[in-house]
Amino acid sequence: MQGCRFDTDNKDFDQRLAMVIGQGEGGFEKGFWEHHDSLNRWTLKFNEKIVEDEYRAHFADSADRHVPSKTPVGLHQDFSRRDQSDHTTQYRYSGVFIDILVAAILLIVVSAAVFMSPSRIPLSFIVYFCLALTTVIAAISLIGVPLLSRRSLLPCVNLWQPRHIIGAVLIALPFGVAVCVMPLCIGEGCPTPGLMPARLLFSYIMIVALFAHCNFSQLGAWPKTIQCIIVGLIHITAVCYCMLNTARQDHETPCANVTAAGMFEASFASSFFIWEMLLDVVLSIILVGFLNYQFEAAFRMSFYGDVQARRDTQRMQIVRDQADWLLNNVIPAHAVESLKTDTKYSENHESTAVLFASITNWNDMYEENFEGGREFLRVLNEVIGDFDELLDRPEFCHIEKIKTIGAAYMAASGLNPERKRNMEHPKEHLYQMVEFALAIQHVLSVFNEDLLNFDFVCKLGLNIGPVTAGVIGTTKLYYDIWGDTVNIASRMYSTGVLNRIQVSAHTRDILLDRYEFEYRDHIEVKGIDGGMDTYLLVGRKADEIPPAVADKPADEGSTL
Repeated sequence: MQGCRFDTDNKDFDQRLAMVIGQGEGGFEKGFWEHHDSLNRWTLKFNEKIVEDEYRAHFADSADRHVPSKTPVGLHQDFSRRDQSDHTTQYRYSGVFIDILVAAILLIVVSAAVFMSPSRIPLSFIVYFCLALTTVIAAISLIGVPLLSRRSLLPCVNLWQPRHIIGAVLIALPFGVAVCVMPLCIGEGCPTPGLMPARLLFSYIMIVALFAHCNFSQLGAWPKTIQCIIVGLIHITAVCYCMLNTARQDHETPCANVTAAGMFEASFASSFFIWEMLLDVVLSIILVGFLNYQFEAAFRMSFYGDVQARRDTQRMQIVRDQADWLLNNVIPAHAVESLKTDTKYSENHESTAVLFASITNWNDMYEENFEGGREFLRVLNEVIGDFDELLDRPEFCHIEKIKTIGAAYMAASGLNPERKRNMEHPKEHLYQMVEFALAIQHVLSVFNEDLLNFDFVCKLGLNIGPVTAGVIGTTKLYYDIWGDTVNIASRMYSTGVLNRIQVSAHTRDILLDRYEFEYRDHIEVKGIDGGMDTYLLVGRKADEIPPAVADKPADEGSTL
């Protein structure tokens, strides 16, 4: 029988429970009827079957209940629960142990009353006491103590039905004692004065048995209340049966110096009246039923509050993950971390590769008269999307997409200081940019295979040098890079050759150890006095680097 009052991961659980039970001036009724749409007011079952199943299962061992999550949100919740499991688990296990201990104490108290009574002790009671005591010891040894040590020798007892069966048996132990000492008043002759203490002892034990049904508050209210009603009916039936036998014997047998007692009169000069006994039993049953109803309703409302809190947390976490995903697509992750501690971000980078790739004949294809140009924008989006998918590959971990301007794609490498410190080769991020440019050419050629009567062509310009990266804006943040390196890279693609990668002389000197280049021409570049020599990438030097990215299986193209 796992878990005690309810399963919650909040440290302020007791305070929240008190707020649930007595919310404002309306008290319990106000708190309950706020959730009337989630609970059935008669059966106290949740209207949502999935919540009801979760409530019944949450008493089970935490190892069985908490299946490891596979989603990032679930893993985050598992980690959060792990931080608080020590407090809540110990509280839950100790509650079950206390309930079993209370059942044992009630058994010992009523049994001690029988042993100390002046009446003769029946043999059936001695046998029953030994069996009941053995049951309690077994429950403590096999269920209570293992739960305190956070393990379970009998996992099956954690289930809903076995837990209720075992709890009902432990609750009914005082009732068994009362049955063993129940006076039926069947003997022949006059009722003896010693019969009255036995009847009073029986009634007292039965009252204790009725209130014992308030124990094991983690069990359902209706099973305990129904069992309490059955015990009360047996009590009333036994007393009435004894009174009938006493009255019948009084009429059949003349008894000297004894005043006969009718059905509704005092017996043996005592104040024990059948109506008083009946009233006591009925009021006890009503009180027990009310307490059980209150307990379970409060427990279920608190559990439902936890369910709602978890759902809200999941929704908020999903929204947060989506916001983080959108933010990381606008601003690099390392810049986001810096913005968390400072409202401004800017950083200088000494060796950065900047790439511009532009589909030069995009305007030849675009036609705004056809559906307002939406279909052609869809095609462009698919092309850019194929370029973006390359960034998910581990061999391009140093590449950052900067922006797209129409059909022009801009990317840079070497902007993450942490990754640059962990590079195995000082030029690794530069080599990745060259491979990324080759991969773009390959992706575009694959995409062209699915186009009808049209082929996209692109110019690519690459340059290496210092840049300044930063985030501008206060409400609408914008990440970009600036510097002469960016300007020269832009000139490399604008003055480049179709389907070729053009680089500056400085870039060619840096990459010459792994790549071959051919001289193109001395061209005039805006902002550079006297122009500059430019080169076109020919390919990789033999046996210098692993197989080309372009040699890998092509991504699925998109059809027009």
